[in-house]
Amino acid sequence: MLREDSYQHHSSPSQLEASAREGCEFCAVLFHGLVTHYTNDNSFGLLPLWRGKWNESPVFLTPVRDDREIYTPGMELTAGCWNGGRYRDSPFVLVHLSESYASLGSLAAEDHNTGSPASMKLASTWLATCLRDHADCRLAAADFPPYFPKRVIDVNPFDGSNDIRLFTQAAGNSEVTPVAHPYVTLSHCWGTQQIITTTIDSIESHHRRIEWQKLSKTFQDAIIVTRSLGFKYIWIDSLCIIQDSVEDWETQSAVMGGIYRRSVLTISAAKAKNGSEGCFVERDGKSIRPVRLQSCFGEQTDGQRSHVECRLQDPANGQRVWVARINVNFASGPLYNRAWVYQEQALARRSLIFGEECMHWECPALVASENEPVGSMHRFDGLQLPLLEFGKLLNSFTRGGAIAGQLDVGGKSLQDFWYTHVAAYSGRAITKLTDRLPALSGLAFNISKSFDDNTYAAGLWVADLPRGLLWTRGNKGLAGSGPGMRVRPPLVFVGPSWSWVSMTGCHTTYDLMLRETRSPSAVLDDGLNLVAVDSILKSPNPFGEVLASTITLTGRLIPVNVLKQGRAYILLEEGNNVGELDLDDEETLSGIIWVLATVHNRDACYTISIALIEYKTVAREAREHRRVGVAYVKAHAFRQCGLETIRIV
Repeated sequence: MLREDSYQHHSSPSQLEASAREGCEFCAVLFHGLVTHYTNDNSFGLLPLWRGKWNESPVFLTPVRDDREIYTPGMELTAGCWNGGRYRDSPFVLVHLSESYASLGSLAAEDHNTGSPASMKLASTWLATCLRDHADCRLAAADFPPYFPKRVIDVNPFDGSNDIRLFTQAAGNSEVTPVAHPYVTLSHCWGTQQIITTTIDSIESHHRRIEWQKLSKTFQDAIIVTRSLGFKYIWIDSLCIIQDSVEDWETQSAVMGGIYRRSVLTISAAKAKNGSEGCFVERDGKSIRPVRLQSCFGEQTDGQRSHVECRLQDPANGQRVWVARINVNFASGPLYNRAWVYQEQALARRSLIFGEECMHWECPALVASENEPVGSMHRFDGLQLPLLEFGKLLNSFTRGGAIAGQLDVGGKSLQDFWYTHVAAYSGRAITKLTDRLPALSGLAFNISKSFDDNTYAAGLWVADLPRGLLWTRGNKGLAGSGPGMRVRPPLVFVGPSWSWVSMTGCHTTYDLMLRETRSPSAVLDDGLNLVAVDSILKSPNPFGEVLASTITLTGRLIPVNVLKQGRAYILLEEGNNVGELDLDDEETLSGIIWVLATVHNRDACYTISIALIEYKTVAREAREHRRVGVAYVKAHAFRQCGLETIRIV
């Protein structure tokens, strides 16, 4: 907001725009930041600037500071004006840029899209800095053996053309190689449009040549980036996996996480919803990049300051101070809605992201963009992005061989950290429902190496199964999908009813479980005991698709009736209200359901329970049940209850 130390930079937004068009780089950055901050669709509910009131108010610069008399690197300021009865402003930050970053300004005239020479030079600078200086991102050769995918794309031009070709190792199926060939990977949306793929019929011709004009725009742009950064090889899923070979797909999808994990860099086509849209976006580089400021830029009247004289000082580098527009959002785009991409993002050691407005960089040590090339983390004190945090965690596993019982991740156990990722992943869209477990298998494999007991069952860890069963459906369905529903035969089998993977069209969360089990008065039911886990896998990959999975438990189980009252489901025992049910989906229940005691809250006198219905009566030692939800049940309801063995499908 406007304060006494605000300084009038221009008499109106129109004047600011005119100055930008006349070549003032500082005004260009301010104008672009102010306009896009209020016209982009974002989560802040900001109203667009009203062009009809364009000349209503001067444009002010306001320092965000603690009574300091000089502007120094790291200090924030806002540019704003009154518009449509509201004060609108956009945040900027003063930064010091080293010579390697500052020299990029000389290429601004050619900087018309995110594939420009200036953008590629910045990408090279980020990569070189990370490889040289980031201890959090480096892994010793002893900890990270040389690795090379079975197939890659060789992007070196040949025959005087732009064409590329598929390269397959002569060593058959062995991806571990004594020679470490550096390669990059591509993360992209396939979309609904047909893109070029490698098939049983086309693989031999692809070894000889893949014609440039047959590649999608996204593939072409990714290859341009690969060549610009000096790499010979790129891994692209549709070209490096034989798409009509079930055997090859199952084998390669099982190691896909390792392919992304071992690549030097992942190129992310974040803005493109299909292959025709490409990586690059047109924009004015001069309005995106930081600009150098003079040592003094305040207005003066008869030798007196009109508001405040904006003096700059950088003790280490004299007058080299730059202003950069702050990114209030991280990289975003259609790519971030796709389930398969989640593990690609989490496992990538470094990501070069082509977003909807500019290019971004993410690695465990740095989050940056063309707006803020030296990093954005100062804007998020105490916040660790889950995916970047996961990258740091994997690096620590690789170096030290830590085990889950010895780890604390931001105040949470490693299992809790997994549940956080499950919740984020579950909300992403996937074309083939049976891919929900395969698309997370790389993440599961990497984290499994840090558990004492790494037995995995349909998205849950057996060592923490009682807590893992306590997922709930999120309040909101996914966009365009309607309310959440359980996927089950005869539609298709995705996972057992006791696993979050059986739900689709909604987020599944562990908020209830994490809140309840972190309470000092919470305790697992002492009668709950896992007897067996029986799973039938589709492939040898233990983290991949399951065809069937059953758990056998011993625990306290009571029958209750369900009464729907408005939107609530009340649980009755002999006519008495003993609890409330949170249904997994909107199925109609009639007759008796069963509740299995799981976590007791001793102070509040209630029990978090798994709600079940009898699936079928079979001549076996244990009755079979199917999960229908999670319930709060009054603790006294279980006092006279003995132990029973049941099977949940």
